[in-house]
Amino acid sequence: MTSSFFKETTTMQPRTEPNRYESPFKTFPSMKRTADNAKPTIPYPTSEYETPIRQEPMQKDISDYSPVARQFYEIYQRTISDVKTFTPEIQLKWCETLLWVSQDSDFISHYTINADKLKRELNASEVQRNGKIIIEHAFKVLTKLIKLKYPEAYYLMGSLYSHRVTQFPLMNYDFINQNDRKALNYYCEAAKMGHSESSYRAGICYEFNKGTNELQMSSEAKLSTAITYYKLGALNCNNTDCMFKLGTFYLKGENVKEGIQWLEKATNIGKSSQACYELGKIYEFDTLATELQKRLELNGIIRDPIRSIKYYYKCAQEFDYPLAQWRLGTCYEFGEMGLPVNCVKSIGWYLRASNTNSTKKRNGNPVAMLSLAGWFFSGSQNVLLPDYEESFKWIYNSCLVSD
Repeated sequence: MTSSFFKETTTMQPRTEPNRYESPFKTFPSMKRTADNAKPTIPYPTSEYETPIRQEPMQKDISDYSPVARQFYEIYQRTISDVKTFTPEIQLKWCETLLWVSQDSDFISHYTINADKLKRELNASEVQRNGKIIIEHAFKVLTKLIKLKYPEAYYLMGSLYSHRVTQFPLMNYDFINQNDRKALNYYCEAAKMGHSESSYRAGICYEFNKGTNELQMSSEAKLSTAITYYKLGALNCNNTDCMFKLGTFYLKGENVKEGIQWLEKATNIGKSSQACYELGKIYEFDTLATELQKRLELNGIIRDPIRSIKYYYKCAQEFDYPLAQWRLGTCYEFGEMGLPVNCVKSIGWYLRASNTNSTKKRNGNPVAMLSLAGWFFSGSQNVLLPDYEESFKWIYNSCLVSD
């Protein structure tokens, strides 16, 4: 039996393809209705994990629970306590948690949606059904949140349809078919409600033609719509990614000064490492495309090595951006941009750019690794002896992290 904790919103016919939804709102093949308004019954192979979601929280001994199960239990208790109020933030966390644990094989083999520990490990068929019911409840919660016009719920549904969930760990999307058109609809609705990341994703969809094939719009109109959403995110939400996008768009057009202004806003307000690095490149000037150089010169923007190095340093030190660190390494290696040749500083910046510290959630920069390999291969008088083994190590590391 299912619980009255969630109200069912709709019923759809199941697909013939197993284990996937045409829409998140469909019922499972095992769920049958006895009357038009009756709640579906869910047959399970054993009754011990058929327990409905309880209306009142119950404290229990969870000392033998796994870490994931303990976390689930705490969120479950908060959710049950909120059943009458239905606080969007609490319920969205519950929805996300259900989707998360539905892919944890250990959890769905040993625990129920009610945070009960099973007396035995479930077999493969039972595990599949247990996972299904957890996912079904997650979408029921999400559906209700969307009916309440909660923008975070719209964003999550869009992320699920586009198979790009970043809010929590999700390893696969077998339970929902990718649908860029539906994803775009949810992003646009959330953007209109002032949701920052949805504004950015809606812009991305229009810019790169994701979910827009059915729209009767020219390429120019789609690009214009993308800019509209980027402006929405930048002006109303201070979204750094939207600011960066606007900066790059205007730099490609005629209004390069406005482009630089957006990059400066992204750097100073949004702490965007990408924008800061691009500003360094603009004032370095020589590496830019010829057409961009001409547009900049027409607007009185010329090569300014001091300003360029200032942005590279800011980007490398404050934002820990590998490309800026690598660029400073090359400047000190070859004496570029007015900086002196300095082996120690060059190697130091290359090392920072090559750092693969897991806390930074990044791979080291492969070009910086090759630059280090060069230093260790040739050495530097009174500073570094040649070390061919170390040089080979950095070449090997560069290959590992390269695409």
